[in-house]
Amino acid sequence: MMPLARKLSTKTKWLLALLGVVLIGAGGYVWYQQSQPKAPVRAPDASTQGGSDKTSLPDHQTVPSSDKVPDKKDATVTIVRLEQKGNEVIIEGDVTGAADGATCVAEFTTPMDNPVNGEAKLVDNNTKCGPITLPAADFAYLGNWSVTLTVYTGGGKAVSSAKTITIK
Repeated sequence: MMPLARKLSTKTKWLLALLGVVLIGAGGYVWYQQSQPKAPVRAPDASTQGGSDKTSLPDHQTVPSSDKVPDKKDATVTIVRLEQKGNEVIIEGDVTGAADGATCVAEFTTPMDNPVNGEAKLVDNNTKCGPITLPAADFAYLGNWSVTLTVYTGGGKAVSSAKTITIK
């Protein structure tokens, strides 16, 4: 019986060798990309936003660090609606103790993907946050996400208890 290498034509041998090199190269590229540290996503400043409204956050940007913003003891925010309705994810909150011009930020997090954020000004005499409506397509990971609402008011912040939503 003749070995397989002798039965194949020279052209076929070259094609198989080329295919092997391409597959090894593609595997090396994927390994290299996965081994590189991921750079943190930062919210751009107003000069890159094309305006001076520094309260607006673009889609898929992390919320600026609120660690340095003190808690506002007389303000509260509570999530009262959290649902996925078709191709939209909707969140609303009730707020007490917020000043005029306060901003409400929803932050959805999961260990499996980058955060997804939405923002709105308070309405109804600063007692309602939202509704903040985000496209379900913004959530690349299908599964459980934790969400909090943070109200920035009068130089301080109030943060809701976290709730979980399953994105489908």
